Amino acid sequence: FPTQIINTSVIQKTYSADMPGEFGGGIIEIETKPVPTERILDFSFSSGFNDTTSLSDGLLYDGGKDDDLGYDDGIRDFPDMVQQAINNNTKLDRSNFQTYELANAGREFENSKLWVIQEGEVPLDSSFNFTYGDELDISIDEILGDSSATFGVMFTAGMRSSWDTQDGIRQTGTLQAQGDGTANVIVSNDKTFLSTSNDVTSYAMSVIGIDTDSYELKYTGMYIHKGTKRARILQGYDSSDAGNVREDFIEFFERELTNNQINYSYLYDNGAELDLRLTAGEASRHSPYERVVFYEDTSDRGFWRYDVNTGRNQTQFSYVEDSNENVGIDFSYPVSLFEKEAVLKVGYDLTENDRDAQVRSYRFLSEGGPIPQDGLDNRIDYIFEDKNFDPSRLILIENTAASSPAGYQGELTTDSMYLTIDTYLNENYRLAFGVRSENGEQMVNTYDVFQPVDSNIEKVLDEDYTLPSFTLTYLPEFNENLQFRLGISQTIARPTFRELSPTLFIDVDTDRVIAGSLYLENSEIDNIDLRAEYYWGVNQFMTAGLFFKDISKPIEEVVNESGDLIVTSYQNVPGAELTGVEFEYERVFEDLLPNSNWGQTKEFLLKFNVTATESEVVYGANDTYVNSQGALISAASLFANGRDTRLQGQSDLIGNIQFGWDDLQNGSQATFIVNYVSDRVRARGIDVLPDVIEEPPLLVDFVYSKEIYYDTSSLKLSLELRNLLDEEYYAAMASSVIYDQYKLGSSVSLGFKFSF
Repeated sequence: FPTQIINTSVIQKTYSADMPGEFGGGIIEIETKPVPTERILDFSFSSGFNDTTSLSDGLLYDGGKDDDLGYDDGIRDFPDMVQQAINNNTKLDRSNFQTYELANAGREFENSKLWVIQEGEVPLDSSFNFTYGDELDISIDEILGDSSATFGVMFTAGMRSSWDTQDGIRQTGTLQAQGDGTANVIVSNDKTFLSTSNDVTSYAMSVIGIDTDSYELKYTGMYIHKGTKRARILQGYDSSDAGNVREDFIEFFERELTNNQINYSYLYDNGAELDLRLTAGEASRHSPYERVVFYEDTSDRGFWRYDVNTGRNQTQFSYVEDSNENVGIDFSYPVSLFEKEAVLKVGYDLTENDRDAQVRSYRFLSEGGPIPQDGLDNRIDYIFEDKNFDPSRLILIENTAASSPAGYQGELTTDSMYLTIDTYLNENYRLAFGVRSENGEQMVNTYDVFQPVDSNIEKVLDEDYTLPSFTLTYLPEFNENLQFRLGISQTIARPTFRELSPTLFIDVDTDRVIAGSLYLENSEIDNIDLRAEYYWGVNQFMTAGLFFKDISKPIEEVVNESGDLIVTSYQNVPGAELTGVEFEYERVFEDLLPNSNWGQTKEFLLKFNVTATESEVVYGANDTYVNSQGALISAASLFANGRDTRLQGQSDLIGNIQFGWDDLQNGSQATFIVNYVSDRVRARGIDVLPDVIEEPPLLVDFVYSKEIYYDTSSLKLSLELRNLLDEEYYAAMASSVIYDQYKLGSSVSLGFKFSF
């Protein structure tokens, strides 16, 4: 969203009790303007090129006529007979239907447009945006009886289409015993993958506000829709088939978010302030016609053939629907404490989040009669054409809930009250302390989609927390630009619905099977933060900080073998400790090149942040944990086979640097951006598997813009160069098994923005 719509943006790394209790390392608060300070009318568009994707051959399929807009036109709707069976809670199988009825149901499925993957040229990325905002010239002051009242609106909308082709390696590993009693990690499945995806995002945001000297009333509405169309081929040696296999996938995902919020704030004459908010939002993810078909070349003949007898194909429909409602009130009041002015703040927050998720799976099976061999050598849409759906050939069978519950419901209600006091103890010390009382009740209920939803709730987390926060700031007399701050607090982290539900789903980015765990618990975090800050001016500072976190029962991602299947799940480990140091610097240099004609008109910006963290999973000699299958395990087994002791997902070193200039006289800006993240544990291995270690790419980008003015209008040209070093993504098990590897590609984008 354009920056003109933003009023304030605050990043807070130290917890205070007026924030939600789920706080790990920081929070970003963005507030929109109630009334524009000046008229805004912008049109912008851009086009981008990526050297691994754009104008090169990629994997495509037909789909529907509105796919290019990110919306399904109805081609992926449930077939009529399938929808009727769902409405009647009846499973489409031989126990409920005759074979001729199951054959008829198979004919109703869309065939070629949603089966056949083709090669084709991938288009360029593109985007456009429209933004309007203004203070409206209506007599709002007369209507409200307040001469200071102003009324304004802002609106922004746009669409962005981006393409991504990934060509890489995906392996899994196992341990092979050696004669000396040791074991080596060897490759068990060795495959390559090629995928092309198109993400089309449509968005709109509107703000309508009234602003006066004493109060502000604002409505903010937001809509985001993202459609993802993807085709993938995964092929190579598979140990469970003892030969070469190929899997073709076609997918389409629609994700949508709507959010409506009303904010009201009132400033009293004595300095007290009242803030009210009311929010209602919905989010959904619909994935119709997720399809996969398996081919074999177990004889290594270089020819892929579909094995109709085993029915290795699947058509899946799934959805996730969330609703979220929030009401909050904050009241701050100036008081006298220890003969000093202080601000007392109290508040209440109630949030309710509900989720419903479900998946339906179907496949085409051979009922006994032969399909001619020359038919099996054809494309998959010829094999699954109407004439082959016959009681003696192919029929449709529903395999919903064959391996896990097909539906689950989730609810999370948080009910919180807090009190904080912010006061100066004297001219040199400022104290802010508070306490938050938060109750969170979270439940997940998996159910059989062919039965009414039962009342047997599998998992309930009902916890009350008292979360204190304490911040002491020292302002030394010898330098008014310097301050030291000590923060101590307690916070929590809750598992997500996905992490709790045992329903199986496929992570389409990794082709891995994901399953939640009903045995997860909340994590509790003790935070200590010590910072020194020095300010040269507005947005010019240098900070140095030390931080420590003691986490009880952190949640880690874990990789396990289930027969021939590699399953990613989650588990609480006994504890973890993080100790780190952070250094941040931001400075503007106005006279860096005073003797250069090129540099005389420019202000140079240098900005960097470096964070070094030492993290460790800790446990006692007799500590245990509950794994994702519910078994009680000795904590010492976490680090068998030389596994990494770091907390999963935590890098030892994170750094970023920005250097550039701002030429206000000539209307140009330029910035080099470098981001570095050291290796980290992507997923914890258990049983016989080692940890998965990922090496994030070193990203170097360059952004340049030039603004050209024409009377009351302007044209802004922008150039973005991303991943200049052409880095790739890499993750491995024990450095010998490539878990994931693919090129990201370097990209260039050119944009135009017209302002009137």
